[in-house]
Amino acid sequence: MPPPVQAGLQGKGRITSSLRFPYLAESVALVVLALIYGQLSSLAHVSLAGLFLVALLVASRRAWEKLFGPVLFYDLLRVSRRSRYILIRFAYAAALAILVYWQFSQWSARTFGATRGPVLAKDMAVFAEQIFYIFMVVQLALVLCLTPAYAATSIAEEKERKTFEYLLTTDLRNREIVLSKLLSRLANLTLIVLTGLPILGFLQFLGGVDPDLVLAGFAATAITMVSLGSFSVLVSIYARKPRDGILFAFLGVAAYVALGFLALQVLNFPLLATQPLTPGSNPLVLGDLVNAFNAGNLIIVLRQLHVAWSGGKPLAGLIGGLLRNYLLWHGVAALACVLWAVFAVRRVSLRDVPRKEAPGQRRLLAKIGLRPMIWKEIVVEPGFRLRWYSRLVLYLFVVVSLIPPAWAFALYLLDLGAMPYQMPAGMVPIKVGTTLYELGKSLNGWARAMSTILGCLMLVGVAVR
Repeated sequence: MPPPVQAGLQGKGRITSSLRFPYLAESVALVVLALIYGQLSSLAHVSLAGLFLVALLVASRRAWEKLFGPVLFYDLLRVSRRSRYILIRFAYAAALAILVYWQFSQWSARTFGATRGPVLAKDMAVFAEQIFYIFMVVQLALVLCLTPAYAATSIAEEKERKTFEYLLTTDLRNREIVLSKLLSRLANLTLIVLTGLPILGFLQFLGGVDPDLVLAGFAATAITMVSLGSFSVLVSIYARKPRDGILFAFLGVAAYVALGFLALQVLNFPLLATQPLTPGSNPLVLGDLVNAFNAGNLIIVLRQLHVAWSGGKPLAGLIGGLLRNYLLWHGVAALACVLWAVFAVRRVSLRDVPRKEAPGQRRLLAKIGLRPMIWKEIVVEPGFRLRWYSRLVLYLFVVVSLIPPAWAFALYLLDLGAMPYQMPAGMVPIKVGTTLYELGKSLNGWARAMSTILGCLMLVGVAVR
């Protein structure tokens, strides 16, 4: 029997050799893939790249264990046992099934009417493509609604349970804390997104869908989930409570979307949109900056796809450029948010440590009275204590929300000022009335949109309190 030291060294050598074998096997597989890569289609390229990445992660288990740390596995297990997430998956699957049935009923009544004839393969393929587009819109909307609710509570709930201080006292690195929290939430959210795969597989029996469209749709969903999840984890670091994190994550997304639509107004003025920002023969103009800012705006990207598709252009040819810009924008945003969160997690948490009151200092509190729960909510619960960045987001949201009515009033005044001086007296009231009617329509749409947004934000604030 060898000495303990030699046995340990031999065991270490066996572990090292066992770890080297997967890397050697994957190196050989990579060489083989490189030789046949040029002979495959784009779908096969993406599939092989994904399989190779998964195999690399499985083979290098110790590497990604070191990257994410032990918190990841504990958080994955803890989050997966929550019953509300199982109910969300069931509700999502039921909603998709009801949506497919409703669309099939509408399509069947529109295609056949009262008579029931033979179903052509071409008609079924059109129906499958229509269901796929609706499915992708619903899936992206689900990601936009659930990702902040999942990720924005990741670190804030640890603060609320007073367990985040224990994480900071361990030898865990900032990277391990942030990435483990982010990945555990994204993994659980991925289970909800994958609930719709049986619906997508069912469409293959109805004529199928272009594989490039499927890959583009799921790539956009994945990068949106990663980007929004990274931003929500960053917000969760600065939030004291989960309700604050959820609310400000939604506010940040709403502010970006509103600023994107506001920046689009620049393109309506060619002189302003073509204003050069850099010197040279091919300068960067203001319109390019606006398009780059809106490259990650999902609503604007979907609207551009819809307009181009309605104009008769092939959708598969349009997705390439828009998807490339969309992936690049959200990839850079996700990386920036993760790096910011890694560098800020301990600094912000140490700053949020409650300070002890000076000896002899007392707080004057109201009497409890006959309603102790109301007293607790008003006196004990601090409510929303806004910092400078929270105030900045709130003020920005208020300013952006007031720009559309100001713009409508400006157009109204310009329209009145453009009336000719020699206009007959009987035409003046008609012109003024028409202009006021258009102004009222604009303000009506703005009031409805803002009341809906504010109502949703208030409901979120009440629900997470």
